[in-house]
Amino acid sequence: MDGHPEWENTLRASLRHGFDRRATAAHLNLDPNTVDYRLGRIARLCGIGAADPAERLRRPLCP
Repeated sequence: MDGHPEWENTLRASLRHGFDRRATAAHLNLDPNTVDYRLGRIARLCGIGAADPAERLRRPLCP
C-alpha cells in the first residue's frame, strides 16, 4: 500500500469499526462508497476479498 497512506488508514478504521462501512466512513469523514472503493483496491492488490468475512479469517490481508 506504499504510496497510498489513505488505504492503510481506511483499512485500520474499518478493522476498528468491525468492517461497518458506514461507521468507517463517518470516522474518516468520507462517503461510504469511498470506503468501499478503497477496500476494493486493497482486496485486488492483495488478491483477496476484504469484504468477505470468511476470506478475512482464512489469511492476512497482505503477505
